[in-house]
Amino acid sequence: MTKFKKGLCIALAVIIGVVAFGAVVSFAKNDSKPVSSLEFSRGGLDPDTGKYVETNKSIYTKDKFLCNGLRIEPDFESTVEYDVYLYNVDDILIKSILGLTEVYRCDIEYAQYARIVIHPEIPEDVKEKDFKIEFWQVNKYASQLKITISKNESKYSDFENLNNPDLEILDTEYEVDSNGELTHTTRTSEQYKIINEINVDGSYDYYDVFVYVEQRGSGYEIKSAIFDENGNILSTDAVNTSALNRPVWVKMTLDASDIDEYNGVVICGQFPIESNVYVYGYND
Repeated sequence: MTKFKKGLCIALAVIIGVVAFGAVVSFAKNDSKPVSSLEFSRGGLDPDTGKYVETNKSIYTKDKFLCNGLRIEPDFESTVEYDVYLYNVDDILIKSILGLTEVYRCDIEYAQYARIVIHPEIPEDVKEKDFKIEFWQVNKYASQLKITISKNESKYSDFENLNNPDLEILDTEYEVDSNGELTHTTRTSEQYKIINEINVDGSYDYYDVFVYVEQRGSGYEIKSAIFDENGNILSTDAVNTSALNRPVWVKMTLDASDIDEYNGVVICGQFPIESNVYVYGYND
């Protein structure tokens, strides 16, 4: 081998090594992973319950998948609409988002699982009642969506809702006073509901309180707080819903990282009567 050829081979080896190293680094930086089109099969889901519906006019992901960081991007030449179904840890439907054609990013942080339904475009020369997806066409439609999720788990240590809905009450020792502060008194309300005391025991440094507000009408401020056994507020957060279009999810974060004594320390909050309340603890 001549010196020129030998030098050329070395140069090519170096270039290939650099390119390969760059590919590895690029892959390492990528914090997402794909959901395979092979996860789809013929069928659908009920928009109200998220349960299986037998049909050959759509395809869906039979098995739920973790949805932290969920992002869906249709192919540029996509001819499908798609629906996103989000579930909690108990596989109970949280929300269904229907008729999507553009990029979707999941912004419901506490959703644990998702399923996807894809509706192909029906050809103009085919009546809707006659349209059906053959089993060999499933991948053709599924591959029109690029579905990715985060490689990392959600920041929440677990997905147990610390607020037991069965314990929600109207009579409580906490209320919002005339100055807008949560105080330690007794009241009964037909407009607001109270979550029962959730014990703070040092397991988590932070608590996120999610409230789904359905009621339309005048705005109000939603509040939550951590109290000590004497009714003193140790941490609080609030969201004013006046400027928000409802129904809407709002989020409050309670910081428990600097609380030294946990005996008798609890979380309590006051929310619109027509709302769902989820409380999740997590650590940085």
